[in-house]
Amino acid sequence: LQYGPTYLNLTNYDVQLSQAVLEVAASRTSGRVLNIGCGTGRLVFELAKHFEYVLGTDRTARIIQVAWRIHETGKTRYTIQE
Repeated sequence: LQYGPTYLNLTNYDVQLSQAVLEVAASRTSGRVLNIGCGTGRLVFELAKHFEYVLGTDRTARIIQVAWRIHETGKTRYTIQE
């Protein structure tokens, strides 16, 4: 998995999306964010740089397991829907 600003000369989509979220929620960057359908958590990781708490959730347990493996900070939490 690649998490840099670019990959194969393409801009990182999750970085672009997190920037769009920050623009919309400019006055709320000290709060919480819920990412429904977080997949492997790439957007969660980006948002965690700017918000106090980010919760990522996904229906696919296998994908959440991947997110857990690449989990790097205490600002993120992943759950598996029962």
